[in-house]
Amino acid sequence: MDTIQNLDQHVATSKTDIIRSLNQQVATEKYGKSQLLSSTLETEQKKSFNTSAFCLSDTAQPESEVDKEGIVNCILLQFQEKCEMAMKTVAVIGAGVSGITSTKACLEQGMDVTCYEMHNDIGGIWYYTEHSRPDEGATVYDFLMTNTSREMMRFSDFHFPSSAPAFPRHREMHAYLHSYANKFGVTKHVQLETKVIALQKSAGHSSDGTWIVVTQRKGENKKETKEFDAVIVSCGFHRIPNIPEIEGFSNFKGEWSHSKTFKSAKPFTGKRVLVIGNANSALDTATGMADYAEKVYLSVGQGCWVVPRLTNRITYDTFLLRRWHISYLGILDRKWRKVCEDYFNHREAGIRASSGPIHHFPTINDDIGSRIACGKIKVVPRTVQFLTNGVRLEDGTVLQDIDHVVFATGFQPDHNLLVFIIF
Repeated sequence: MDTIQNLDQHVATSKTDIIRSLNQQVATEKYGKSQLLSSTLETEQKKSFNTSAFCLSDTAQPESEVDKEGIVNCILLQFQEKCEMAMKTVAVIGAGVSGITSTKACLEQGMDVTCYEMHNDIGGIWYYTEHSRPDEGATVYDFLMTNTSREMMRFSDFHFPSSAPAFPRHREMHAYLHSYANKFGVTKHVQLETKVIALQKSAGHSSDGTWIVVTQRKGENKKETKEFDAVIVSCGFHRIPNIPEIEGFSNFKGEWSHSKTFKSAKPFTGKRVLVIGNANSALDTATGMADYAEKVYLSVGQGCWVVPRLTNRITYDTFLLRRWHISYLGILDRKWRKVCEDYFNHREAGIRASSGPIHHFPTINDDIGSRIACGKIKVVPRTVQFLTNGVRLEDGTVLQDIDHVVFATGFQPDHNLLVFIIF
């Protein structure tokens, strides 16, 4: 016990020296906030030393086996790391899913965080508006619901409300993200309608790693410049629509758009529409239009495998996405294939991919089978040429009188924000 008491006394005696040293090194040289940091250090230091003394008191070791210097050095190192991390300033760009979770994680580490969001609400892709917003990336449409069940979609530390459906709609997802941000204190750290217009390394970046962030609020000419210890870019890069190069496209006289701008099927009422693509957006767009358009053609190219949201009376991801399946890809492929073919005959529908489901991650859609069966959607081969008012398909078939073509063909990676970085 004398050994432990002596060690505790030795640790306690070091308290004044630690606070003085860290105040001088961290506060004076980097932060210039001596008074605030001193208070923080004392509070955190008490926690560290009280915990250490408690642990040592429970360890009845002979004096010869106790490495006093090693223990004290360990305490000092942990203490200094906590203090330095607690005072870090971080800029988070974007308040979508990645942005609010990044902000939460930084707050949990005691960092000073500012999250910039250029739109007037948080949520990113899950923030639905009737019309496309300027500078908006990938978006949602009025009837969209998640492709992943709520149990697989939720954050590990925050459940959906019990009233939420198995596959939440976009408004329920947006409300969920708001609840998450409010619960963990993220909301008050978000600056809405504030766009990051420049990001560059500071003059002292090589020594302290700091960054300069230039922002501008909507409707204001003034720009604000701030320095941060770290920057997290979480604004996504799905902004530039990918439009495939197809012969004769410039000769096409009809209308065309990308699924990025698709918000509702009503504007397509009475039209003959061609949807190009073979993933979730393509099938959602086609099935959404089926009840409004005169005719919908779906040009699937290499084909796909379609899975309904409910399989064997449970959500498909609960049934299929199991850890042991990943270890036996052959079994997984057969299970995926069976689920898809039990839904509807892919070969007869003309939608079946040439290789198995594990090579083409299945598309999730509950309505495509019935829409194909009743003739509202016709699946056609790859589009190889545009004509004046139609298209030519890979098998030579010509589709005439096409009013509108929708490219549901994904995005090109957009790293424009990083252009502002000065290396």
